[in-house]
Amino acid sequence: MGAREIEQLKSSVAALTHLLETHENVVAEFSDRLRVERDRLKAVFRDIPAAVAVTRGGDNRFEFVNDFFVQTIGGRDVVGRTVREAFPELEGQGYFELLDGVFSSGEPYRAAEARVMLDRGGGQPDEAYFTYTYVPLLDEDGKAEGILTHAVEVTELVRARERERREAEALQRSLLPGGLPFVAELDIAVRYQPGGGARVGGDWYDVFRLPDGRIALALGDVVGHGTRAASVMAQIRTAVRAYAFEGHEPRGVLNHTDRLLHSMGADDMATLVYGVFDPAAETLTIASAGHPPPVFRPAGASDAEILSVVIAPPLGIQMGSYEQRTLQIGEDDVVVLYTDGLVERRRESLDTGLERLRLRVTEAGSAEAATLCDAVLAGMLTDDVEDDVALLVVRRLPAAGRELKLRLEAEPGHLAPLRQQLRGWLSTVEAPADIADDVMIAVGEAAANAVEHAYRMSGGPIEVEAIVDADGLAIVIRDFGAWQQPRRRDRGLGLRMMRAFMDEVVVRPTAEGTEILLRRKLRGNGGTAA
Repeated sequence: MGAREIEQLKSSVAALTHLLETHENVVAEFSDRLRVERDRLKAVFRDIPAAVAVTRGGDNRFEFVNDFFVQTIGGRDVVGRTVREAFPELEGQGYFELLDGVFSSGEPYRAAEARVMLDRGGGQPDEAYFTYTYVPLLDEDGKAEGILTHAVEVTELVRARERERREAEALQRSLLPGGLPFVAELDIAVRYQPGGGARVGGDWYDVFRLPDGRIALALGDVVGHGTRAASVMAQIRTAVRAYAFEGHEPRGVLNHTDRLLHSMGADDMATLVYGVFDPAAETLTIASAGHPPPVFRPAGASDAEILSVVIAPPLGIQMGSYEQRTLQIGEDDVVVLYTDGLVERRRESLDTGLERLRLRVTEAGSAEAATLCDAVLAGMLTDDVEDDVALLVVRRLPAAGRELKLRLEAEPGHLAPLRQQLRGWLSTVEAPADIADDVMIAVGEAAANAVEHAYRMSGGPIEVEAIVDADGLAIVIRDFGAWQQPRRRDRGLGLRMMRAFMDEVVVRPTAEGTEILLRRKLRGNGGTAA
């Protein structure tokens, strides 16, 4: 190699060395900048009022968590540990699988108000709710190399909304009638089903006897939800009763209630269907203010039908005049009143919901009102129903062989309506006054025992069935709770009182709860009253 070639080689080596030194300087400068930017980004995440964490690798190992994240999880040290190692209580809750899915797919995932059982240091997981986002961190090839987690705790918000829902539901239930009047000619059943979330408040029903002996039926729905809707519902229900007791026919009750709602000055709106059953004329006169049409199933008919009513606006929309129609109600005819939550569904026409309800009523045939109520709710309601539902079913009873069947909530305030209906039924079957008094005491004790011992004052259903047979009166009081022993020695006198006033008392545990059978002869040798 000559001198010239050696000089050229030296020059090339020098140039390559300079290039390498420049490259190293660029890489070092870039690394410094990257480190600065990463530190700056971490500083930003460290100061925001949300839980932020970065995990790396397919095993989701914590690389960074901000101070808010540490506070949220109860101060535990998680950096350098995998999510499974740091949060063993999350096993079986689906969060490990979600992280694995985000890492493998490279797609972000977001959840709102998700429930999680989280151990914050007490050794026992507590319920909490978070709105969170998993964002995959992608490399230059578009593959995930880590996950950024951003979470905001919303536990107090969820609990506050649940408290509001419970308060609205409690207010609404307290404003609904505790029981139904006894009507010898009618089999009546009602149901109220709260909606999902905090959507509680405006649906209601009422059944009451008018001074002239006719029976008033009312069912309505205040637009809106929460305590405001429940409050307006109470005012409308009170107004309906007041105008009905003044002697107004159904259309007059609606007209007066509409004017009252307008006079209140608010923007409240409500639908209402109101009818009056006349036992003597065997008719039902009914009027509707923007309410879904009743369903009518004539006895012996192959199909139920959607009852045609005069179309009129809801209460509170515009001052107008409402009309009414009258139809004959024969033995075993059924009328179903309901609120729109029973038939309205998202992405579905109202006609579809009405047809589904008509088919459910048709399938029920001549079932008892309570059975029909339960069948309709089971066939119409799904888990995603958000609106509350009120349902009222009326079935005309045959002229003879009438029975008493009641269903009420096991609450002390509902015992008085039970006694009222039982007294009316005993009068209908012509039970002697002294026997009727004894039966009232025994049934009252049985129902009170169910309230206290079956449900521990927490509420639940009680069913009362009474009939007159060849041996006299037979009454069954049925609960669906877990019977508990009296807490004090002076308690438990109810059973002895029942036995003192009745000819036979049988307590029967069932798969669902407890039944108490009470029997009392109407004559000295048995048999029915004259």
